Amino acid sequence: MVRIALVLLALIAACKGKAAKQAGAGSAGSAAAKAAELPAPQPPPTGSAPKIVWTDTDGEVLVATDGEVLTAACGLTGKVTPTEVTLAGDTQPWNNLLRDGRTYSLPRLDWKIVVSDKGMVNHKVGGTETLLGTVTGLTGDAELQWFGALVVAAPMVKHELALTSWDGAYKLSLGGAADLRAWEVKQGTTPVAVRRRGDLRPVFTDEPAFATDKVTVSMESPGNYLIQIVRDDGALKAAFTSDTYRVHEHDNGELSIDATPQGAKPLKPKPFAKLVGRQKCRAHDQAIIALLWSFVASKSGHDVAF
Repeated sequence: MVRIALVLLALIAACKGKAAKQAGAGSAGSAAAKAAELPAPQPPPTGSAPKIVWTDTDGEVLVATDGEVLTAACGLTGKVTPTEVTLAGDTQPWNNLLRDGRTYSLPRLDWKIVVSDKGMVNHKVGGTETLLGTVTGLTGDAELQWFGALVVAAPMVKHELALTSWDGAYKLSLGGAADLRAWEVKQGTTPVAVRRRGDLRPVFTDEPAFATDKVTVSMESPGNYLIQIVRDDGALKAAFTSDTYRVHEHDNGELSIDATPQGAKPLKPKPFAKLVGRQKCRAHDQAIIALLWSFVASKSGHDVAF
C-alpha cells in the first residue's frame, strides 16, 4: 500500500509539473496573442495640428489645438507637436497612444476614450461609460490621429486655486479633473474632502461633530453662493446659527458671508476668506463650491469659519 501511495504521489507530481509547463506556455501564448490584438503604435503625424476643439458637457472648452497652440480650460495655454504636448509646465509624449479607428487607449491601462461619428466623447472603464463632452474638427483620419494629443492633454489640465482664511492662517487648495466634476481639497498635504464623479456630495476625511450630509453648498449665480443647513439636531444647531448663509465673491478675490442668526435682524455681510488663482470660467465657479463646502463642513475649516 505504501508503494502504491508513493507511485501515485510521483504521478501526481509529474502531472502537476507538466500542467505547470503547459500553463506557462499557454500564458506566454495568451500574452503574445493579446499583444498581437492591440493596435500597433502609429508613426507621428506631419505638419501642425489642425483646429480641433473638445468641449465638456456644459459646452466649455476642455482642451483644443490650432497649429502649435494648445489651449485648455480657464485660459491655460501650452504647445502641441507631432510627438509631445506641453501644458501647465508639464510635457508628456502622446505618440505612444494606441488608436483603433475612433478608440484610444494606452498599453497596460484598462480605460478607453471612444469618439462617435457625431463627435460625442465617452470614457469607458470596465462596465462604466461616462460622457466627457463633444469634439469638433474631426473631418478625417488625420484629424482623428491628432485628437490623440488632446486625449493625453486633458488629464494634464491643472487648476491652481486656493481659499485662504481672512487672517491668512488657514489655507485650502484644490485639485481635480479638468471639468472639476471630481475633485479633492487639501489643507497642506492632508486631505479634507473628496468628491468623485457622479457623487451627490463630497466625503469628508476631516469629519466634524455634526452630520455633513445636512450641509449643502450650491451656486445661485457666478460669484454668489448659497450654504444651506438642515438644523434638525443639537450638534447642527450648535455649529450653525442660521439655516441659510449667502457668500458673495468680490472682484479682488475676497469672499464675504451673510451670517445673520435665524430670526435676527439682518447683519452686514462680513469678509471671511480670500481666493487665490481665480479665473473667470465655469470650472473655477465649480471649484469655489468645492472650497466653500470644504471650508464650512470640515472640522478644521468650520472651526475657522464660524
